[in-house]
Amino acid sequence: MRAIHFLGLPMAAGAVLVHQCGQLPPWPVWPALALSLAVAARLPAGARLRCLGPALLAVVAGGAWAAWIAGGVLAARLPSELEGRPLEVRGCVAGLPRRGQRSTSFDFLVDHGPVRGRLRLRSYRSPDAAPAAGECRVLQVRLKRPHGLRNPGGFDFEAWSFARRVVASGYVLAVGARLNGGRTLDRWRAWLLQKLQHHAGSARYSGIVQALAVGERSAIPVGQWDLLLATGTNHLVAISGLHVGLAAGFGFFLAGWTWRRSSRACLWIPAPRVAALAAGACALGYAALAGFGIPVQRALVMLSVGLLGGRPRPAWVVLDRALAAVILVDPLSPLEAGSWLSFGAVAILLTAIRPARHPAARPWRRAWDGLREFARLQLWFGVALMPLSVFWFQRICLVAPLANLVAVPVVGLLVTPAVLLAVLAAALGLSAPAAMVLAWANGLLGAVFIWLDWLSGLPAAQWWPGTAAPWQWLLALTGLLLAGGAPALGPRARIFRRAGIALLLPLALGSSPRPVAGQARVTVLDVGQGLAVVVETAQHLLVYDAGAAFGPRFDSGSAVVLPYLRSQGWRRLDLAIISHADGDHAGGMPSLLRAFAARRVVVGEPLAQIAGTACRDGESWRWDGVDFELLRAARDRFPVGNNASCLLLVGAGGNRLLIAGDLERGGEADLLARDRLAPVAVLVVPHHGSRTSSSSAWIRGLIPDRAIISAGYRNRYGHPHPRVVARYRQQGVRLNQTARDGAIRVDLGAGGVQVSGFRHRARRYFHDAPL
Repeated sequence: MRAIHFLGLPMAAGAVLVHQCGQLPPWPVWPALALSLAVAARLPAGARLRCLGPALLAVVAGGAWAAWIAGGVLAARLPSELEGRPLEVRGCVAGLPRRGQRSTSFDFLVDHGPVRGRLRLRSYRSPDAAPAAGECRVLQVRLKRPHGLRNPGGFDFEAWSFARRVVASGYVLAVGARLNGGRTLDRWRAWLLQKLQHHAGSARYSGIVQALAVGERSAIPVGQWDLLLATGTNHLVAISGLHVGLAAGFGFFLAGWTWRRSSRACLWIPAPRVAALAAGACALGYAALAGFGIPVQRALVMLSVGLLGGRPRPAWVVLDRALAAVILVDPLSPLEAGSWLSFGAVAILLTAIRPARHPAARPWRRAWDGLREFARLQLWFGVALMPLSVFWFQRICLVAPLANLVAVPVVGLLVTPAVLLAVLAAALGLSAPAAMVLAWANGLLGAVFIWLDWLSGLPAAQWWPGTAAPWQWLLALTGLLLAGGAPALGPRARIFRRAGIALLLPLALGSSPRPVAGQARVTVLDVGQGLAVVVETAQHLLVYDAGAAFGPRFDSGSAVVLPYLRSQGWRRLDLAIISHADGDHAGGMPSLLRAFAARRVVVGEPLAQIAGTACRDGESWRWDGVDFELLRAARDRFPVGNNASCLLLVGAGGNRLLIAGDLERGGEADLLARDRLAPVAVLVVPHHGSRTSSSSAWIRGLIPDRAIISAGYRNRYGHPHPRVVARYRQQGVRLNQTARDGAIRVDLGAGGVQVSGFRHRARRYFHDAPL
């Protein structure tokens, strides 16, 4: 019997290994590895290596291919010397523009200019003045390299941008002449979206209808999106493998059933071949409607391998070849969670699915068996996908199997076909049928959301295990292999499967290390232009400020501070301090306090949204051998404003750290005059390094060894000011900046002070490295 070599998995392994590198391996490494394997296989002791030869060569090939493509994307990035300069570019709008309250954002494919490739742009002009979908234009833009916030547990924007081959981001200065040509598909999608919006009107779930029809999710309200996330059903509104597969399945069964009605037609062309062609056509049409996004392209490749694979092959072979095809088409796909979840779900399906128990039974019995099998598969998906959920999202959605048990068939089999039928009716100008079908789809979605809302209110609907240790990941991997390979283990398969599931449980517990008694861990999070600091002791948690709110969909409290706390395994917040009322300090606190109820809140000045006790100068306490003290400039002189900031002094093991909020020179002079300050080891620089703060007397009075500046990358205020930076350096102070170092961790204790930046600790070759 001819041996079957699985090449997709080793190719993917090679690509994954490359994506874990801090720098891309030089190109001579790959031919040297391949030559070494060939020579070793020829040696007398290389018999075993010859058996593994194809797989090892596939690892090398996958790594080399991924490195070559990645090198091309890195080379296309905006050069640092062009950042912040007005540039003229020519190209076309790719995809559908996303219209917000104050701006319109869109992707722009540049074919002529100082940089070429995909740009992510934002226009602050009126929506009518912004470029339209598919339109080609000359634009005046101001750009910067793809640069995101870098925090433990947070979203990796730079990896996301790199996987989508974004070479720069920025905003539009001026819209120039319209060019000939354009992207017809995107214009057609925009026209259909306009038709849908007209027929859907102000329906409650019109945003979800738009997402299912053309892949545009920006219209989904924040509350609905949060509910989808909380119940593990957000994948239903992101057009990917499930939707493309359903479209292909409808085409396959409908065409096959219709073709089999004619024996003459079956003699001319076999029904399975016609069904496969119809499935491919339906999948291609839905992919075009969705704009051929990267997840859709991945699903199309997987489907094409299954439909066009020639003679029937084992399902695992088809999956492996689909994986190989995806790596060939997009070797950057392992950087996205969707790729792992897509192949993981199919692998689980192949492992867990069982043949019908009563194939010859009555229809009602077969339907009951099918329902039981579907419920069992949903439970198995929830358990087996847990490691991926922990790795990518740092959480486990415990109600996801129950939520998907209802949502998947309703949305997949009823709502999505109805939405596509409404799209067809709208395109043909049939307004009444389109509106009627959309009203029916909205009613179904309303029933689904009632179910999801009830599930989200259950105790422990979600669980955040925190950071797992290597031994927990090893046990989880062993458990997956045992559970997945159980069917091949004969009569004891059930025992091995249960043992495998048991080995997954330690991963759900997490093992985030805490400081020991007498030590403090202070993390200045990277929140862009703002401030958020987390102080952890052995048993207590304090949050000082929570960054800014940038709109209803994004604020630093929910996007940065909350993921960090959950990644560290915290379940409660002992004290929240809001230095003062400025939005870049207090804006993210409401969303944080909604998720983490604080035992106490202290405010530097009164806030409308948050009730708290006033900051009292000199108040002190001790947690787990760590000393804390609040400082404030004289209240009668500085009742409000930046100088009303509540300062925090942390001391552990004879080393002290001061967080100075937005204190300005007047407040600095007041504290110095009242002898309220003493030398500190680390200073979180006041007011982001503004020239209104950090006087020479302030620096001399504190004599810090380290100073940390929390400011946004290339922010419009010019923080930190060059004179302030020079002032600290003249005093011999070593500087760290969140824009350069990411989240900055300071460990205080008897052993001294240790400072490290997350951007350097967790660097990969695609992460930006600003000077």
